[in-house]
Amino acid sequence: MLPLTEQHTRTPQKRFNLAENYALLNTNNHSSDEYIPIDEMKPHQDIMQMFRDAKQNNTYLKVQAPMVRYSKLAFRLLCLEYNCDVVYTPMMMADSFSKSQKARDSDFATHVHDKPLVVQFAANNPTDFSLACQYIAPFCDGIDINCGCPQPYVMKENLGAALVTQPQKIFDMVHEANNKFISGTFRPIGVKIRIHPDDDSLEFRKTIDLARQIEKAGASWVTVHGRTHKQRTKNTKVNPDGPKIVKQAYRSLSCIMETFFH
Repeated sequence: MLPLTEQHTRTPQKRFNLAENYALLNTNNHSSDEYIPIDEMKPHQDIMQMFRDAKQNNTYLKVQAPMVRYSKLAFRLLCLEYNCDVVYTPMMMADSFSKSQKARDSDFATHVHDKPLVVQFAANNPTDFSLACQYIAPFCDGIDINCGCPQPYVMKENLGAALVTQPQKIFDMVHEANNKFISGTFRPIGVKIRIHPDDDSLEFRKTIDLARQIEKAGASWVTVHGRTHKQRTKNTKVNPDGPKIVKQAYRSLSCIMETFFH
């Protein structure tokens, strides 16, 4: 069971059951044994339509980025209270999430007001990622693969930014997950990347080629961080040209978000 924490604990506690894709609601209107379909409790929101509407209106969406240990449920609800448009979970490991109920209960909690929500996974194979997507789809509005984390312990496991030089693996994960969604539970998939480490020119050809592979796989958006994995935040200023050039090259993607950290 997933704890569904109320903001001030003044109303009865609610829980989402991840295994059965149903929500147990304890209120005056329902008995404690009554299950309510998750879509009735937490209706799905179309994130991509939100981006299209923002573009049409010449404005933008405020997106709370995924942050390790910080972007848990309480933080997400706080960001939404201060008019954030889309929120992200921290990065979760798709292998443990797909195989262990204990891991799912430990890593993820949500709430009826926790939306629009994007869940981010670290993954390096289609089986783990597609199964994790199937588990989480009823409880979120979008799913993201983190192929941009530069932490050594992550890259050592062939996760995060280690995948920037392995476009076929990213393609296979996105393609497999899109094909395995259960009818009625499809969620758009995005991919977070960094600048390709071999892009030493102003043309960013390999980063553009990577985005092309991700687009062909069926991803709905790409998030581009303007550094390579060797360029750590504290030591290197972001290169804004990389994300901009990728964005200009791939206007066919529904949305490309640019991440600028100074």
